Amino acid sequence: MPLLQKNLSKVKEINNVIPLIGDANLVSRFWQMKIGLLFIDGSHTKKSAENDFNNWQEKIVSGGALVIHDIYENPEEGGQAPYEIFQLALKSGYELFDREDTIVCLKKLIG
Repeated sequence: MPLLQKNLSKVKEINNVIPLIGDANLVSRFWQMKIGLLFIDGSHTKKSAENDFNNWQEKIVSGGALVIHDIYENPEEGGQAPYEIFQLALKSGYELFDREDTIVCLKKLIG
């Protein structure tokens, strides 16, 4: 958390970032506000990755970003759960906006 706070303090235009650390399933049940960016970097089990996507993706505003870490097309290079939710997102109204190594940024096309 200290590193995140340090990095956020360097960005002058960011004024409404709310970092959440906790059980994503529990927090998603009570979260009411729409969000502009969701960063998924959690457990790499299929169930956990699907829960993260299913519990949070509807809370992203139209035009908002879904960022997923650890995308490996080749199963020999890394776990497949993040890659599978990446594919699910592409079929669920998101388009690839950018990619840097194993991190993808998708744009939500529908609200």
